[in-house]
This record gives sequence, structure tokens and C-alpha cells, in this order.
Amino acid sequence: MSSAAGGGTSAVYGLKFGARCVSAVLGASDVHRFLVGTNSCKDKSALNEVHSIEFDDDSNTVKCQNVYSHPAGEVWHITPAPTKPELFLTTYRSAPPAAGGAAAGGAASGGAAGGAVTASSATDTAVAAAADNQRVSLWKMRDEKGEALSKLDEIVELKGHSGSVRACVWSPAGDERVVTCDAGAVRLWTLNTGATVAAATATASGNLSGWNHINGGAWDPHRPEQFTVLQDKAIRCIDLRTMK
Repeated sequence: MSSAAGGGTSAVYGLKFGARCVSAVLGASDVHRFLVGTNSCKDKSALNEVHSIEFDDDSNTVKCQNVYSHPAGEVWHITPAPTKPELFLTTYRSAPPAAGGAAAGGAASGGAAGGAVTASSATDTAVAAAADNQRVSLWKMRDEKGEALSKLDEIVELKGHSGSVRACVWSPAGDERVVTCDAGAVRLWTLNTGATVAAATATASGNLSGWNHINGGAWDPHRPEQFTVLQDKAIRCIDLRTMK
């Protein structure tokens, strides 16, 4: 965060689980607030967490404001809304259910040497493969008065991603548009968080032929219809109005 005057020790904040992402809450302009998402895949029975922390200039300390369970799974990216500090997006991978042992009736008897592929093992494989598809959800952690909620409220899921989600970026225009990038596809979403039932609509999408390994993306802060995608040693600029 910052070092104390005169080269003192840096502020340190400990976590229960390992973490891969931290983001500043730009909408909270009067405080130094950050969100941290944990990414523990070792203990399937434990819930990952989202920590809301604030840095105090006067004491050079990091203070925990709230710790929320993130029951959806491991948090890979966390993206606060730029103008609404109570909202944020997470990209996550749901942990597959732990193997529950043998199917009803126990393990199949009389199997061939080396083990046969059973219906239960095929199901486990399918579940594990499905878990490789990352998901994106919009969450609310504070009410309209700015008071912290007792638990995260999942507003809506941005459904339809395939593989790893490499970018999840809010519009720099301050509206409720989001761009996500996964394996070979860019999607422009319009969120309607003020409706009675919140909605996330993929208003446009583009499949990038030959671009199956997207590593990231960024929204042009000066041209709100321009989005840049990074893929290995090249970049591609996309007009979000045409997805070309």
C-alpha cells in the first residue's frame, strides 16, 4: 500500500486463503478502498472470500471493513463498478463436487483388470470439464444507504462463456456496459441493475476466428466504442458497434 514516512515498514494485511486478484474501488472516492478475492482450490469444503479493505493514511495500516463468503467458487478476477461502489463483478470457477465415493450399491464388481469406465466416472469427468468454464456474476455488497450487507447478493449472472474469461471490463463512460473476453469471443453486455429484476443482456458478440488464446483486453478511455484485445504477440482493435 504505502510505506511509513522515513522508510518505515509497509502496511500488511493477511488472508485466510491465497488470492490472485485485487482491485481499487474507484467509486468510493473519499477512501482508499480495495476488494480482494481469494482463490483456494485445495479445500473444496471451504468457501472462498471477498475482502473489502481500506488503507488508512494516518496510521499506515490496512483495515478490514467486511469479509464476505463467495459461495460461487474461486475468484479469478474482481472488477468494481466505476461509479457504484456497492457493485462489483467476479470471474470465478465453480469447484466440482467432491467425489462422493462409490455409486449406490458400491463399486461395480467383476470389472476388467485396469478398471472399466463406469457411468459414475463418466459423470465425474463431465462435471470436471464443465467446471473448467469460468463464469461471471454481478454482486452487491452495500445497500442504497451505503451500509454493508450481511452477505453478498448475486444480482445477475452473465451467462454463456466458454473456457477461461480473460477480460471483464466496465465501460469508461460510466454506464452499465461491460465487455468480457473468453476463448475466441468478445461479448458486449448491457446491465440493467435498476430494474425490479436485474438483467444482463449480451447486446453484441464477435467470434474471433483464429484468436482462440485471448490473454486480455482493454477499453479505450477516449473512444467508448473501441476495445483492444491482446493475443500472444499481437493486438486487435475492435469496433464494438460492428464487432469488427
